[in-house]
Amino acid sequence: MRDGLFQILAICTGNICRSPMAEGLIRVRLSARAAEFATVGSAGIAAVPGVPASVHSVEACRRHDIDIRSHRSSPLTKAMIEDADLLLVMEEHHRAAILRADPGAIDRTFLISEYALQGEGPGLAFGEEKAGPGYRSPGIDDPIGQDIEAYLDVFGRLDDYITRAMPRIEASVDSSFRR
Repeated sequence: MRDGLFQILAICTGNICRSPMAEGLIRVRLSARAAEFATVGSAGIAAVPGVPASVHSVEACRRHDIDIRSHRSSPLTKAMIEDADLLLVMEEHHRAAILRADPGAIDRTFLISEYALQGEGPGLAFGEEKAGPGYRSPGIDDPIGQDIEAYLDVFGRLDDYITRAMPRIEASVDSSFRR
């Protein structure tokens, strides 16, 4: 927690497709009360600094009244990992990169799908079939280089997961200020 605020970071590879959409979705889904006590950001494990969000990411968000046009990519740093209270990653290799940089982040780093579905049982998410024992939450594949339909699919999955995760995110923000 830096500056006394609960920090939420969405992480992907280049910070121009998935994580900017996730950041935008989290920002608009946070209640006004939680937004007073939280910051939302995004970064990429292999990001080049200062690159705008992809045209299709901007368009997918625009179609849902979310404006990410001002987004510029940020490389994920160890300091960002240390300061974050919650790191939501798109794929397992993002979590692995974070834990290589800071093994202490293990209790704060989750696949976004895993965080959303904890406590709900297996499956049951956007486009998923109900699965049996040993089910692992899926990652969200990178749509870079694909058409708008791929981005809209990613947006839909992110929207579903973030909507499901909001009660848990808001409870985490709330509990961090009751300590």
